Amino acid sequence: CVNMIARNADDTIQMALESVLPYVKRVILTIDGRSFDKTEEIALKLVNKYKNLEVDKFPIVNPQVDIIKMRNSQLNRVVEPWVWIVDSEEVYPSEIIKQIDLDIRNDVFAFRCWAIWDKNHIHKSTSTRIVPRIFKMKSDRFWQHTFGN
Repeated sequence: CVNMIARNADDTIQMALESVLPYVKRVILTIDGRSFDKTEEIALKLVNKYKNLEVDKFPIVNPQVDIIKMRNSQLNRVVEPWVWIVDSEEVYPSEIIKQIDLDIRNDVFAFRCWAIWDKNHIHKSTSTRIVPRIFKMKSDRFWQHTFGN
């Protein structure tokens, strides 16, 4: 199950979603309630094309607290054995997804992410960190982090 959060991502959301939707059983997309562009409109059109896409919106009042609540509300809905955190500006070429499928052996899989440069180009994320992105789902797993510091 892919978990994705989006805010003002109308320039990247379709590419990001369509890079993973054909390969996973389910994508839970939660739109940040502060989003004011066409992200939600684009996502809702994709629901008609992809039956494995679920879209909802989460109200944000206190970002430092509510973003964590938003991520945990997604994790609480995962019934699949694996969860993959994908950002709304990330895209994964099919050969990368096939390699991930072959390489998963542990409870956590970490790698460098691919970011959307523009509608025709992607690049490895500017971060040089290897980021844990795919997790074996367990009932006691939850998201904890701080934002904005």
